[in-house]
Amino acid sequence: MKDPDEDSKQTCDIRLADKDGNQVSLNLESLIVYGQDESSNGFRTAVIDVNRIREWGATLKETEERFRLLRENAPLAYQSVDKGGFFLEINPVWSNLLGYSR
Repeated sequence: MKDPDEDSKQTCDIRLADKDGNQVSLNLESLIVYGQDESSNGFRTAVIDVNRIREWGATLKETEERFRLLRENAPLAYQSVDKGGFFLEINPVWSNLLGYSR
């Protein structure tokens, strides 16, 4: 039995209304499925709820912003360093305490 071929992948974005009339954005990804004689036997489709992905992205953005504000306004010195020990980021308290500029 032949594996689904990436070249046969088809994608489609659609918008539908749910039973309450709310817009739902979906992404459909289909691949041809081959039988044992390597002729096409059907297709397999994955349906992805794009609204959820957008919601997760918005939630992630809000979380990152809260963390950034917490770091910037923390009353204690804060820094991020890379594996080599080089500063990636410092907050204003760290900068004022040791005289470093950002």
